Amino acid sequence: MLQRASLITEGSHLCGNGWVFQQDNATVHNGRRTRDFLQENNITVLDHPASSPDPNPTENLWGWMARKV
Repeated sequence: MLQRASLITEGSHLCGNGWVFQQDNATVHNGRRTRDFLQENNITVLDHPASSPDPNPTENLWGWMARKV
């Protein structure tokens, strides 16, 4: 699944060489295969605490939407 073309593998083509991938370090996102894939593909990952929505505006948007529904 991780080997298909996606934003992860095509990020530098779309955003230039200085792009950084953001994930929340939750257990499901931090498995060995995922870490190996990111390292093998020279993908820089923004580190921040697991399940921390603060630096992630998308998570804040989901919270806002949930309160409106």
